[in-house]
Amino acid sequence: MPRSVLSKWKKQLLDNGTEIYKKGSQPEWGYNNGNMKKLHATIGRLKVR
Repeated sequence: MPRSVLSKWKKQLLDNGTEIYKKGSQPEWGYNNGNMKKLHATIGRLKVR
């Protein structure tokens, strides 16, 4: 893993880490935008294979 990627993730965590622990907070990409349904469908197809 490139050091630049780790540095970027560390900066994001230090800048926004408190958001994780706020009551009722959700990730920026959200759970309710259809991504999770699509992900679960993909996982289901992969398990069947």
